[in-house]
Amino acid sequence: MLQIVYFCGVYLLSNSGSYLKPADEFCNDEKYMVGEFKLCTRGDLAAFQAAAFIPILFCGVVGFWSWQVSKSAHLKLPQTVEGRLFGRLPEAAWLGAFNFSFQLWDFFISLSIPEHATPIMLTHHVMAGEKCTQYDCCSCSFLIIN
Repeated sequence: MLQIVYFCGVYLLSNSGSYLKPADEFCNDEKYMVGEFKLCTRGDLAAFQAAAFIPILFCGVVGFWSWQVSKSAHLKLPQTVEGRLFGRLPEAAWLGAFNFSFQLWDFFISLSIPEHATPIMLTHHVMAGEKCTQYDCCSCSFLIIN
């Protein structure tokens, strides 16, 4: 789904320089200049932000739900230090699986965006994805907070 949102966004925003102008630092390359007046258009950056909004919104809703609505973060875990740190919370496992898939998608899509294809960003995605694999085994309630 993220890939569909991204590709649709890139296509729909491919000529968006007149109403969605990126910062000058993102327009250094001539390939981003389009049209008669050479307007800078970066549909890839806007499409990435639109696609990334979906998983961030999902994580926010799950976190809000588990803390404020179902109160599972308060009711399903032992109210001890060990229980809060090492207790198992199903919502944390959902977030771990969802965030792992997001980090995997983000790693590969970052390879196509020059500003995101830096060693520090790619390493961030690898390390964050690896951390997501630990959501189900320990520190579940602690990770949902952070």
